[in-house]
Amino acid sequence: MGLINYDVTVTPDKPQVFLNVSATPTSLTVKVDHLGDFSLKVAPTAGTIAGGVVSGVIVGFFTGGPAGALLGGAGGAAALEGAGALLSTKMHDGVQEGVKGQGKTIDFGQPIGYSLPVGEVTVNVSLKTLALSTYNGMLMATGDVQVG
Repeated sequence: MGLINYDVTVTPDKPQVFLNVSATPTSLTVKVDHLGDFSLKVAPTAGTIAGGVVSGVIVGFFTGGPAGALLGGAGGAAALEGAGALLSTKMHDGVQEGVKGQGKTIDFGQPIGYSLPVGEVTVNVSLKTLALSTYNGMLMATGDVQVG
């Protein structure tokens, strides 16, 4: 059990994530552009005098002001609430900036393509160029193929 416990609530339950998608004939990259509007609320779940003291130190640390380390009783509860509000803002900004640019590249190892038998010959068809765009709100891939 921790000295201070906080509940973290995210609104909406499933925040929007906006992605950048890029592709080449041999790879696909997806990166987080930004998150849609969301809020984080950090609220204390237990108020102890020790928790109030630690919250005062947290508030002092983040604000650069004197730590309210000697708070107790109602002052401790106020410190818990203040730390919760301050942490809500810090966590929101940290999450927003922390996920920006995060992503994954999938390397196919060779151009996307397929082979098909035509009589006694196998014809290989693979991507030569690839461009991504949207059409009626859907992801669309266009490009040139190489036959050989």
